[in-house]
Amino acid sequence: MATTSHAIAHNSPIENFFGQPVTWRAEAARALGIRDAELPAAISPGAAFPFVLRSMVEAMRSPMRTIVDLGSGAGGASEYLRRATGASIFAVEPAELAREAAQECFPNLHHVAGEPTLTGLPGGCADAVVVCGVLSLLDEPHGVFNEASRLLAPGGHLGIADLYAAGDSDLASEPNLFRTPQNVIDLCIAHGMELVEVGCGDPTPSPAWSRVAVRVDEWIEENCCERDGYGAWAADRRHLQDHITRGDVIGCCIVAATPGI
Repeated sequence: MATTSHAIAHNSPIENFFGQPVTWRAEAARALGIRDAELPAAISPGAAFPFVLRSMVEAMRSPMRTIVDLGSGAGGASEYLRRATGASIFAVEPAELAREAAQECFPNLHHVAGEPTLTGLPGGCADAVVVCGVLSLLDEPHGVFNEASRLLAPGGHLGIADLYAAGDSDLASEPNLFRTPQNVIDLCIAHGMELVEVGCGDPTPSPAWSRVAVRVDEWIEENCCERDGYGAWAADRRHLQDHITRGDVIGCCIVAATPGI
């Protein structure tokens, strides 16, 4: 089981959350010959992927022509969504190294240097906005919801895939703030959206996705252990895995929609 974090923390974008380690997954994929449909799993081994992404797509309006991914990291989830929907995907990421990795691995995405709270994209341009693994790294989420609302066309969908607190209250654990599903639903409603679907379950990725991610993790452990930033990368993996093992968190996808015309 492998998990990863995006390059945002505590309501302020961090240019390089772990510095150079953000590029290691792309380096590992090249070395291991991982490509095509397996590449998103190698680059973005998110909790409960691809189950939550599949659920998100099924709950959204179809067909979708344009999707904006806020805080897209190295682009694995964005590429999965592109392949699953055929939509044009605008992958918005503030961290330069993450964008460079995404551009190398997924050239068919539209790569945008922007903040999840300030993308620079035109209002009403998106049939869907997705936020994957980002909300749990923000203390103050309203800026992301404001930007998502601005970007969405009438009747458009917002999909939020993340780790959520399994209990009745939010769980703060540096650098994460795991919110309860209900609190995220309340945020959607507070920003004028209507709940469409909630799906929660085991945060473990699918076996096929996990097998690819584990190969990449093992390559990094063997080849990058002496590099700067390795300790932070390994500590983040242990941190998330400890929460998953204890049952503190669940994988969840929440989909909401803006009012139609």
